[in-house]
Amino acid sequence: MKLKRIVVVLAIGLAGMTGRAFALDFHGYVRTGIAGSGAGGQQQCFQAPNADFKFRLGNECETYLETQFDQTMYKDRSGLEFKFSTMISYKTSQQQDYQAIPGGEQPNELAVRQVWVGAVVPGLNNALFWAGKRYFQRQDVHMIDFFYWDASGPGAGIEDIDLKWFKGAVSAFQNHNGQRQMWRTDFRVYGVPLPAELGTIMAGIDLFFDSTPHGSTAADSRSKISPMLNVQHTYNLLGGRNKLTFQYGTGSATPLNNYPQFDNSNGNGDLDSRQYRVVEDLVINPFDQFSMGFTFVYADYKNRYYGNNPANNTQTYNTAHELAVGARPIYHFSDLVSLAVEAGYQSLTPQGGTDQDARALVKVTPALIMHPAPGPGGAYFTRPEIRLFLTYASWNDAAQRDGIFGQNTCATTSQSTGVYNCDKHGVTFGAQAESWW
Repeated sequence: MKLKRIVVVLAIGLAGMTGRAFALDFHGYVRTGIAGSGAGGQQQCFQAPNADFKFRLGNECETYLETQFDQTMYKDRSGLEFKFSTMISYKTSQQQDYQAIPGGEQPNELAVRQVWVGAVVPGLNNALFWAGKRYFQRQDVHMIDFFYWDASGPGAGIEDIDLKWFKGAVSAFQNHNGQRQMWRTDFRVYGVPLPAELGTIMAGIDLFFDSTPHGSTAADSRSKISPMLNVQHTYNLLGGRNKLTFQYGTGSATPLNNYPQFDNSNGNGDLDSRQYRVVEDLVINPFDQFSMGFTFVYADYKNRYYGNNPANNTQTYNTAHELAVGARPIYHFSDLVSLAVEAGYQSLTPQGGTDQDARALVKVTPALIMHPAPGPGGAYFTRPEIRLFLTYASWNDAAQRDGIFGQNTCATTSQSTGVYNCDKHGVTFGAQAESWW
């Protein structure tokens, strides 16, 4: 009888251990497909020269996969929880059936995107203490796959600090450049309610600290502290929401992303570096048969890169204006089939160099889509999707002179080695799948 009790206790213990060992949450993202060019040859992705993004429907030329695994490592009766998260990504140009990792003849990218540990503390209203490499409260426009407010990287901090009517976070991240290091401190508040139900505000300031060791060849004109400011207003309307964001950065923070530009300056006349950007991201679902996304992006930057070197002040894309506007209306015939039409315009206008004409591109894509019934996020974000698409794009003389699709020789020889020769328009077609879970 005693032996039987011991066996039962061991079985229960092993069952508990097994439950912990295999209690993994699996999340991810994938896009993949096949496509070709109407002029023959492989698919071409349409994007204005040196623009920060492209309109993505029927305009993505690779397979991309993210696999994320989350594990609770410890949790007690008080609610204290330690958890672990990791994400591996894979990207390939899908030229052949067999693409070796690592190496192989075809381009492949395998990357560690997240590895971090967090502790949820119930005594602090479930604030999260964390350290490691992670995506951090990224804000993006899905239609153009543009992460305009993204502090991600190796770091540590406290998230979801209870500030009574809203929450806050304090974090620090790092970037290396040889022996040099840039510290990025991130302070933000979010969910700040406006009166009369006029939406919420997220606001943050990032300070970039240049940590340069003695004996370095760092530029004397560099700014040792560079600020980046972000303010975002979110308002719910028509079954969806609108996000309007204002951003400003100087010095090393001028790129307005998580890749600081070492040696930039924020107050030295001709060497001054700065950028401001406005991002509008609207998604609506006013009735069951219709949803739509709309975006507007305008950026104005000066000496965004290499601001410490006067010789680069006249470089074509060091100082420029960037503009994009586009929409993706979707008509939902049923819970299974929809028709989307994405139309977008983007241009980049250099403010330096001898050729300051706007490099402009227009892209239009109709796509027939199969998908499951809409979920809680609304029809626009229902996934998975399988799409059949046809994409048309046209571009101007300035984009051609800049070498889009290898057309930089067209002005002098009326010929090029590109897929579209010297035509200033092109077509692609294909099928694509996209999902997240």
